[in-house]
Amino acid sequence: MEIIKIFVKFGLVGASGVLVNMLIYTGLITLNVNYLVAATVAFLFAVSSNFYLNFIWTFKGKGKGKSVKKKYLHFFIISLLNFIINLSILKVAVEFLSVNELTYDILDGKWTDAGTFESLAYANSIMLEVNNELSL
Repeated sequence: MEIIKIFVKFGLVGASGVLVNMLIYTGLITLNVNYLVAATVAFLFAVSSNFYLNFIWTFKGKGKGKSVKKKYLHFFIISLLNFIINLSILKVAVEFLSVNELTYDILDGKWTDAGTFESLAYANSIMLEVNNELSL
């Protein structure tokens, strides 16, 4: 039952990351900031927000053997790998396929920057730790 509770919290944090990402990206685009800069700034806020919420709420008290700095670095690196892929797709869509940068962000994919997929590997490792702690 604990695993389901953690999974739901993780999903809610991911959804909040979508909101953070979309609001910042849309706001910056409206201020005529370059779409790649806007995507990068939005990513940085969303990934930091997701880490913080997962740290204090979803996985509170888990992974005690690692420092917060090390946990954030691990989370950030996994998120960054996904962001690089998304940013490349965004650049191709906007520059070569003439897709509007705002439409692309809303319709195609900033949901993956929200902490749902790029941090799945990290969440999986934490879930294994949770399982081990519950088994003890």
